[in-house]
Amino acid sequence: MRTLLSTSLLVGAMVSTASGQTYRLTVIDPPPSLGSITPADIGEDGAVLVGGRTSQGSGCDAIDEDWIWLDGSLTQLNPLPDHQRVRAVAFSDDGSIFGESGGVCDPVPVRWASGEVDPVALPNMDSETSNITDASGSGEHIVGILDVQAGPNAFTLLAADFSGDQAELLANPPGFRRHTPTAVNNHGAWVSNASRAKNFDKPILFDPRFGFVELDLIGGFSGQALDINDAGVIVGASATGKFRTINVDGLPPTWFMSHAVRWDHANPTLLPVPDDADRSEAVAINERGDIIGRYLVDPTQSFQFESHALAWIDGQMIDLTEALVDADGWAVVSAIAINNKGQIAAVGELNGTREAIVLTPID
Repeated sequence: MRTLLSTSLLVGAMVSTASGQTYRLTVIDPPPSLGSITPADIGEDGAVLVGGRTSQGSGCDAIDEDWIWLDGSLTQLNPLPDHQRVRAVAFSDDGSIFGESGGVCDPVPVRWASGEVDPVALPNMDSETSNITDASGSGEHIVGILDVQAGPNAFTLLAADFSGDQAELLANPPGFRRHTPTAVNNHGAWVSNASRAKNFDKPILFDPRFGFVELDLIGGFSGQALDINDAGVIVGASATGKFRTINVDGLPPTWFMSHAVRWDHANPTLLPVPDDADRSEAVAINERGDIIGRYLVDPTQSFQFESHALAWIDGQMIDLTEALVDADGWAVVSAIAINNKGQIAAVGELNGTREAIVLTPID
């Protein structure tokens, strides 16, 4: 563990931190078996799920490892017997972990109980492939996708709920041919990205009280819902109807710009981003309403993006790099997850090398 902290503030730390919030950065060193790791989620105790790919195997036989980092110590999560790969996705509030065990091409859903490193398989509807995308804080709602046989040598991906005694398919939003759930809250409301046509996703909310709602967009015809909290606030990105010119051979001369948004009762609100942002997205929200995300800049119009992490606290935008205390050259390029204490699991970059980091708010 490497913790960066100083009693003095960088001048830049306060420039665009309208809320005055600053952060201490802690680097999560990878285990010897992995050259680099990426965070997936952060628990209420500050534990972080991190993982990466080993040098062994490739394609469907690639081997991924996942670990729990807490206070400088790493604990490896084991796969099911006869499996070599794991992928941890989400914490529940009691410290249980939900994810997958098995090959890249044939994972099965599993749960690691709090404090345990050996998983238990979840119901799977006899599907050979299942991916968990999120679990609610209570652990009572678990969503993902199943690869279900639709005919001889034909398979289709279907959204599913893995929380009961038997996995159940989630209803398909009316008028859409497929959808992928991305997040679920403690009330069983989930958000999903549904498609009528290839590459054009529409953000969808399902609430057990009133069914499906197609979320409004700022402009254009596509968007993504990426997280939902227990108050029903949803975050993600929406096309704006604006275009950006690029100069890359083999690519269309323009592409759609998207903007980070939050939805309240299906109504979108643009989140503030820097003026030079070409794209932006909000990826997670906690129960306090704190939001994290990132924006992308393409200064050369060559489709080579620079990524910068953001937070929105009390409606104010925070550039997370500028909010670091004693940054020592670090840049926060991507924010991944946030807990209810405001701690953020993120990716940082120093001298061209990216590492998993934790940002802890300084009161």
